[in-house]
Amino acid sequence: SYQFPLPGGMRRSLMELFDGFSLSFALFLATIAGLGFLIARGGADDPVLMTAVTRALATFSLVLMVISIWYWFLIPTIFIGVMAFGFVLAAVVGRKSVI
Repeated sequence: SYQFPLPGGMRRSLMELFDGFSLSFALFLATIAGLGFLIARGGADDPVLMTAVTRALATFSLVLMVISIWYWFLIPTIFIGVMAFGFVLAAVVGRKSVI
């Protein structure tokens, strides 16, 4: 298979690049979900923190959704959409319960 020369003297095949992207993407989404669950569990006593984090994660998720629609394919877009929906819903419902 063809090896792409990369900065730093490394050479990787297209399949290695795809594998790295897939693993990174899965880890990234799991980390964001974990962060959301940790804040939801530990931040219940701090409504200002909860509101700020849910708004930041909702905004980030929506931006990632636009990037996914534009550049990627259906499967990651579906998972990002579910994540974005959850964070937007938490931001809207959380704001109403804090006020």
